[in-house]
Amino acid sequence: MSGDGLKFREGAEFELLPNLAFVERMLREMQRYLKELGFPEEDWPQLQLAVAECLNNAIIHGCSDQPDAIIRFRWAWTGEGLTVQVRDPGEFTPPEDWNELPEDPLAESGRGGYLISQYFEHIRHENNERGHEITLTKKISHQPLPPNIAAVEDELQMMTQDLSDSYESLAAMFNISALLATSKTFDEFLRNVLGRLRNLLSNDLVYARIQQTSGEWTIYFDRQEESISPPLAVLSAIEEKVWEDRKFISHDRARELPSDDPLQQWEAGLMLGPISFQGTPIGLLVTGRRRGQAFTAGQTNLLRTIADFVGVAYTTAELYRQREEQMRELRELEIAAQIQQSLLPTTFPAHEQWEIDGVCESARAVGGDFFDAIVSPTGHILVLIADVMGKGVPAAMLSSLLRASARARLDLAHDPARLLTELNRLLAGDLAALDMFITVQIVSLSPEGDSMQVANAGHSELLGFTVPAATAHEIASDGDIPLGVMPDTPYRNTKVQVTTGQVICLLTDGLYEVEDSSGEMLGFEKLATLLPTWWTGDLTTFPSACLAHLKLLQRDQQSDDRTLVAIRRKPLSS
Repeated sequence: MSGDGLKFREGAEFELLPNLAFVERMLREMQRYLKELGFPEEDWPQLQLAVAECLNNAIIHGCSDQPDAIIRFRWAWTGEGLTVQVRDPGEFTPPEDWNELPEDPLAESGRGGYLISQYFEHIRHENNERGHEITLTKKISHQPLPPNIAAVEDELQMMTQDLSDSYESLAAMFNISALLATSKTFDEFLRNVLGRLRNLLSNDLVYARIQQTSGEWTIYFDRQEESISPPLAVLSAIEEKVWEDRKFISHDRARELPSDDPLQQWEAGLMLGPISFQGTPIGLLVTGRRRGQAFTAGQTNLLRTIADFVGVAYTTAELYRQREEQMRELRELEIAAQIQQSLLPTTFPAHEQWEIDGVCESARAVGGDFFDAIVSPTGHILVLIADVMGKGVPAAMLSSLLRASARARLDLAHDPARLLTELNRLLAGDLAALDMFITVQIVSLSPEGDSMQVANAGHSELLGFTVPAATAHEIASDGDIPLGVMPDTPYRNTKVQVTTGQVICLLTDGLYEVEDSSGEMLGFEKLATLLPTWWTGDLTTFPSACLAHLKLLQRDQQSDDRTLVAIRRKPLSS
């Protein structure tokens, strides 16, 4: 069944849906057919009335409440006479007076049998498993003329060409399937497909445009001769129309295109249509010839099929590329995460006066937070915390570079400001090239255990408290410019006296930028009030306990790294 509800089967035979709008069309087809065979014109009006009644009855009565039913209508005129047959899915047994004129000749119903029997000599009704079938026959005084041999030959030639195109299309799709399996890349596949298509259609040029995410077009083409110019980088007017309408065009009058249209040269035939996948536009497929016959319906269908195939191949290649890229990124992140974890201390310096412990929790496989704790040759304990702008592999690599650079200058552990200044000088060039920066805070604990020197490069301030305490207090330090912003920045030390039992917290902004269930940010001051309440009595468990409490407060999934390093001056009882 075709899209309009009719299907031409063979000879003078149609199948139609039960729609009265088709009756007039069927009568026109029948009249055209009989006229070509010399049917007497004086017989046509009465024949038309009779056949119309048969079709109307089949639609109205035979297909009642069956909108999807099929009616078969066929006729033949031979030397033995004219035969008309209508079959519907219903059932009908004519009453005895079916062929008589009703009492009211102008009534809309009841006269069908009369009109039919007035023209046809023999009428047969048959009810079987297929429905009701009425067969009408009449002897015609004229003999049908012999068929138009030229018309028949043209019809046979078109049928032969379509059949040939179908076989060629099938063979072409097998070849293209093989190309898809053997081509290493989509580019290689498409170039091979265009070459096969041009040879198959005997065309001068075949090309495809694939639109990139940037909006630019990548052009692939195959041409018969080098003298044929490749496609222009911009779309022609007709290409723009196909791209906008998403419809195929088979144009056998390309010469009528505007004179400045580069596709005008394909005057013998021009086909172009969209390449897409599930409604998503991908590109255009275009082919043209200067000489020869216009494109057949089979060739047009072949181009449509190949365009669809290219759309599937492109989408498959893109999905495979994306998956490979994701797998590669995941692998890189896994490696970088292993590197980053290996940089974090697993043990902390033991000292008679100081206790140190810390934890780093990344929001992604690889984050930008980092900390370290080392004992220098002079006995000073160097504690460093940093937050690299960004995440992923670059952040992990910069953390590694920072750690290595700091450990290389342990001779400056007693003077964190000089160490920061030296680190900034060493790393500024690399950070500028990457358009990144690092906030860093360095604490140098005195060997005597009573004070510390603090130097800051744009990092969060320290918080300190002594148990019991209602809140932690901020320990201010001088320095608000991160590493990598200004290479010649001089950093300064801040000396802080530390009392017995006092806890000092180095932290990153991920701790106080947590959003609670109401969407409100925790904030630095609120964190200061909470830290003493989370004290566990044991420094080795305190940092992990703080991060666990933050998880209970947060509304959504963790979006930033969280690092907390705790330093405690041991109580006298220790």
